[in-house]
Amino acid sequence: MEKKLFIVMFILCSVVVATQADMTHQYTFEAGVSDGIGTADGTLEGGATVSGGQLVLAGSDQYAGLPAATIAINTYSAVTLEAWVTIDPATPNWSMIGAFGLDDGSGTGYDYLMLQGKRGDGVKGVGAVLSDNYWNSEDWVSGAAYNNNTEVHLAATVDATDISLYVNGAFITTKSLGGRTLADVSNANAYLGKSIYAEDPTMIGSINEFRIYDTAMSAAEIADSYAAGPTMVPEPATMVLLGLGSLLGLRRKK
Repeated sequence: MEKKLFIVMFILCSVVVATQADMTHQYTFEAGVSDGIGTADGTLEGGATVSGGQLVLAGSDQYAGLPAATIAINTYSAVTLEAWVTIDPATPNWSMIGAFGLDDGSGTGYDYLMLQGKRGDGVKGVGAVLSDNYWNSEDWVSGAAYNNNTEVHLAATVDATDISLYVNGAFITTKSLGGRTLADVSNANAYLGKSIYAEDPTMIGSINEFRIYDTAMSAAEIADSYAAGPTMVPEPATMVLLGLGSLLGLRRKK
């Protein structure tokens, strides 16, 4: 009986990531581009690497590919894209953190949802964009620039009527959708660090964690998530210590 109890407690102590019911996909980059919640494991492309629990991107067409059809963003009634990311000052305009949509064959993006690391307009800041066609059919929101090699928390939400942006847990802005919905987004392609537009450059920097939720999180939920920070996964040695601690605790109770 004591042995069974020890095994159960060891498992409980080992599970340090408390998943939320609304989180459908989670990338912590502890083991490549594996999905910690769903089955949408990704791949490293163009020389992109994973180091220290982060996806490291040095430009030069480095990114992570995700299985867009498995994620199936266009089946969601609402979505939140959340990321902890460090954007290098050298990152070029129109670089993306997360992107879902279709390249129409000419290198032009079509039917997409993207979380932007650096826009190319006068703001040159972070943002999010939804389109049911090309660039001239977009609803977008943007904030200040954060390409200063300091980790920033970004969250973009889309529901039936609005697209909204949050930075470091704080609400930035929202915009009403012009009749566009998530159902318009193509399931052809999905990337981390790369735009749906082939001509847009890839991001320079690193992504600590990327999450997808099948709901538009509230301002309070986003603030709480920012305060909690990205997922901390113990090293193997720490896991062993947790198990030993559980065993010692059981012995003291005999």
